[in-house]
Parts: sequence; structure tokens; C-alpha cells
Amino acid sequence: MSGKDIQNIALNHLRALTILYQEGSVKAAAERLRITPPAVSYSLRLLREALGDPLFVRTNNGLIPTVRVHAIMDELPGIVNQLDNLLQRSLHFCPTGAGGRLHIAVPQALGGWLIPHLYHRVAQEAPKLTFHSELWSKTTLKQLEREELDIGIHIIDQHPKSLVQRTLAQASMVIICRQEHPLTTAKQVTFDLLAAQPVLIHESSNYSGYVTVVETLFKQQGYKPKVKACIGQLNAAFRLIETSDMIMFGSREFLPEISGSLTMIDTPGEFSDLLKVRAYFHSRQRQNPFYHWLLDIIREEIDRHKQVSATHLPGTSIGHIQQVQSPQSS
Repeated sequence: MSGKDIQNIALNHLRALTILYQEGSVKAAAERLRITPPAVSYSLRLLREALGDPLFVRTNNGLIPTVRVHAIMDELPGIVNQLDNLLQRSLHFCPTGAGGRLHIAVPQALGGWLIPHLYHRVAQEAPKLTFHSELWSKTTLKQLEREELDIGIHIIDQHPKSLVQRTLAQASMVIICRQEHPLTTAKQVTFDLLAAQPVLIHESSNYSGYVTVVETLFKQQGYKPKVKACIGQLNAAFRLIETSDMIMFGSREFLPEISGSLTMIDTPGEFSDLLKVRAYFHSRQRQNPFYHWLLDIIREEIDRHKQVSATHLPGTSIGHIQQVQSPQSS
């Protein structure tokens, strides 16, 4: 190993080594880093030459780290994180001087409360920006790829590799149904019971072909939900839930006001940590300080909304919360 070899090591190579160590697969590391597998292999080859060690041994169970890599990994992840944070802090950005147009896409269930709060926050901190918003649609991911939109917000977790994904918040999934629905008297909410219920899916047409998290989870448990309606208009969806035995899945924290004739029921434990609110933007903007600022204020407004929602008691604007026992709590 020579000094020249060490000089060839860049931060992106060390980042690739860290992720490869965590994933144990070149393909998985590439997907997580949003780069191609050959780019990860190039970093690995350069590091092997610079450090004079194979670093990983290929087996039927994936890549096995060498003793040298285990020793390096005692400190490297922390160093990489410190460097990332240092570089991000060094990017100076003053929102008061930002001009032009901010264009975002948000689904109806989130946008109803988020857009007004976000507009006022942006107007206060970046008064020269013009604020534009639209509903998430089938073309949103393509618009983000073409950078016709600055940022998109949704719960989907499938997207092109040209886009960056950032988690904004965790949400709790609940079942929404009418107050007199038979499900409200059940001692336990199980998948057997849920699979027998007619299901309404909201905004399925706006998922760009994405299979909803509810359908995915049912499939993982060996069930298929009885989807009876796919409704794009949220008010119409609520009205149908009020006047039928259909049930609907949604986020406790992020739903708009529901009428007193509807109720929310806790879902089984398998639904926990299922919903995440995510932001998407083009990978070229990964280190853009404008996006760091924008993500920070979106997170702050979402956290503030969650805190306010948590103070509501049953019977107030967010509806009644039924504590129906799930198998995990029995």
C-alpha cells in the first residue's frame, strides 16, 4: 500500500464500503446508494488495491467481510457521518434571498392540512418564492425525473433510481368505518376478520401503478383484501364509508377532519411502522442546501401537526378512536 494509493480514496468510496458492509451485496448496496452496481464494484476494486486486502470474500450467502473490514468498520461509519454533516453545514443558504417558484405535489389526504401551513412557513422565511402545489398524479414521478416539480410527498416507497427518497415522518395506520359497523363490536381485529370486510381504497389511481401498502401486507399474510371501490375524491370516500359496510385504511395523524358518524379502529400489530410519509426529489439536488432547508421545514410542520393531532380526544374533530383488541395485545 502506497501513499499514492491512499490519495485515490474518496469519500464516495468510503461511503460505498460502509453500505456494502451493511448490505452484504453489491446490488443491494447500489440500490441503497442510488448508483449502478458497476460503480460499487469500481469503488471496491480501488479500495482493495489501496488497502492491499480483498475486503470481502464471495460465498453462496453473499459477501463476507474480512478481518480488516471488521476492524475498519469499528470507526468508519461514524467518520463518514461526521464528514457528511460537516459538508452539509458548510453549504450556506439564506432562504430570504431565494427567488423563483417552489412547485410541489402532495396527495389530497396530506395536502388538505399541510399545504396551508407550508405556504405560510415558506412565505415567512422565503418571501420572494412563488408557491405552487398540485395533487399527486400518475405523472408525478415522471415530472420529478424531468425536474418539472421540485419535490413530491407521498407514502409510496417505489420510485425511479434517478430520484432521492427521504423519510419525513412515521404514521399510525387505523381502520375507518361507520360508528355502527359490526367491526366495532369485535373482541379482536384479525386478518381473518379484515379479509371478510369490503374495502374502499382511496386515491389508488394516483399511485402510478403502485400496489397499496394495505394490499401488500394482506398478501404477505396470505390474504387478499375484498376491494369493492377505488375512490379518488376523499369526501366521496368518507361519504361511502358512512353509508355502507365498507372499511378504509388511513393514517390516524394525517387524516383531515372526519364526521362524528365515523370511527377509527386500531389495526393489528402487523400494521405497525407500515406507513411512512416520504419526500422525493431529483438525485442531482441531493446536496442542494435549498432542499435541505425545504425538507427541514416540511418535517417541522408535520411534527407540529402530529403533536396537535395527538391532543385531540375521542369525539373531537379527528373522530372517535376505538380500542378494539388485536391478537398481539391479547
